[in-house]
Amino acid sequence: MVQLPLSQTSDVTTPPELLKGRDAERDGSPKSDSLNDFTGLQFALNPSAATYHGYDTYIEDGLICLRHKIRNIEKKKLKLEGYKQRIQNGDPLNQDQMDAVARYDEVVHNLKFAKDLQKTLCALTQDLLRAQKAAARREQTLRVVEEQRRLSTVLQVQYVLRSLQRDDVRRHFCDAREHTRFLSTEEVENLLDLASLLGCVRDESMRLVAQMEQASFVYLDLLEGKDEPVAGSTCKC
Repeated sequence: MVQLPLSQTSDVTTPPELLKGRDAERDGSPKSDSLNDFTGLQFALNPSAATYHGYDTYIEDGLICLRHKIRNIEKKKLKLEGYKQRIQNGDPLNQDQMDAVARYDEVVHNLKFAKDLQKTLCALTQDLLRAQKAAARREQTLRVVEEQRRLSTVLQVQYVLRSLQRDDVRRHFCDAREHTRFLSTEEVENLLDLASLLGCVRDESMRLVAQMEQASFVYLDLLEGKDEPVAGSTCKC
């Protein structure tokens, strides 16, 4: 939940109007009233729910509750102003009404406190939205970079294994006179087997969809570096 800076709240006592009847007001406050005020907030928060789970609900509920508190305090202020006007007109008031008028300044103070609190929470909400959007953009960028890296690895593997299907390429890599680290016949055979597993060579005994689906599992094992046996070795680097 959003926390207010101490510099803005440490010297202010929460008014009783903001504490009394909290549960009743939350239950009685119409959720649909928030649509116009918070639709933008909900839409902005939903894409980044993975970053801040549930913050949209907490903030929305808090602001809705606070808005209703402000509305109730404003109604009380108007009622007390009506009493004060009656006093000026010389109309009699009962003791409860007189006691209520005596608390007029307190009600005005509490209303100002509530409005300042609402303004602060709205500003903090905007800061949170900006932070969430920035975090979502960073996560999206990282995902794209990672997917591009994985795709590049797949394309490199495909290129090498398809090149090994040519006799001249195999002879070139198996020639000890041209390479200090040449491929043995067994290593070449293993790579050719891997090419078949990865779908670089068409297996006419299988449907294309089935072959590519099977190859996809091998690619995933390779990309994740799993310690799974494959073509005389393992997928682990």
